[in-house]
Amino acid sequence: MLNCPACGASAPANLKYTRLMVCQNCKTTLFIEDEAVKHAGKKAALIETPSIFSIGRRYRYRHMHFEPLGRIQFEYGDGTGSWDEWWVMTDNGTGKWISIDEGDIAIETAVEHNEKLPECILLKPGQKIKLINQTLTVTEIDKATCLSMEGRLPEVIFPGEKHQYAHCSGAGGLLFTLECFENTRQLYKGSWVDPFDIEQL
Repeated sequence: MLNCPACGASAPANLKYTRLMVCQNCKTTLFIEDEAVKHAGKKAALIETPSIFSIGRRYRYRHMHFEPLGRIQFEYGDGTGSWDEWWVMTDNGTGKWISIDEGDIAIETAVEHNEKLPECILLKPGQKIKLINQTLTVTEIDKATCLSMEGRLPEVIFPGEKHQYAHCSGAGGLLFTLECFENTRQLYKGSWVDPFDIEQL
């Protein structure tokens, strides 16, 4: 049994794919390394906003059944708004990200690739680019600031961290999101979905 080193509360039994976790009891942020729980020295103050998802519940999108494990709240670069990124696990063990921004919902999965990705800051809205043999149109470029988080997450991130991102759209609702950090770039592929196609089980 693993316990929070800050308050002693029990950690979830299954920490597969988890690198960062927020203690449900004391809200302390914890690293998960080699089956051990380590104090990260930061607290996550989640901003209470309404959401169609809750940790611990199960949902269905068409034929995909999933459970939300964690959430990150991000703020836009100009500070005018925020959105949620939910880390969910499907019944077949695939981790996905579901973003919710004022009713707009996208489901994406990380893409493994060998090509060099462009810098987000060099892209412009309306520009045509090619990613993973797909011709796409850049639709949005902005900076994201992490506000808070809860639950279990597959990556290490803290409040105040910033990164650039770009949304790129293709035919048939195809969506690519390019995230540019100081030393790395990450690519996600998915699509926009109708919120009414998601139901709680």
